[in-house]
Amino acid sequence: MALLRDLLRIVTITGRSPDRSVTVTAEGSPARIDVSLAPGCSRKHSEQSFERQINGAIRVAMLAYRQHLTRAWEQAAGIAEEHT
Repeated sequence: MALLRDLLRIVTITGRSPDRSVTVTAEGSPARIDVSLAPGCSRKHSEQSFERQINGAIRVAMLAYRQHLTRAWEQAAGIAEEHT
């Protein structure tokens, strides 16, 4: 489990909105989260479309995190199996 903890501690996950105006980056454990907006983003979107862009970026980041977590779990489990 130490390997799994280490793999999660060093992870960096990035998700971008469909139009690339919003970028969400999460790093490490405990997570540090950064939200970056493209120049002019607030003028380009209404409140509702801006919300959709943020939600889209978060969904992409969460999918990337789940994929990373699955790979980390498989790697940690594989190493544990080698030692049993």
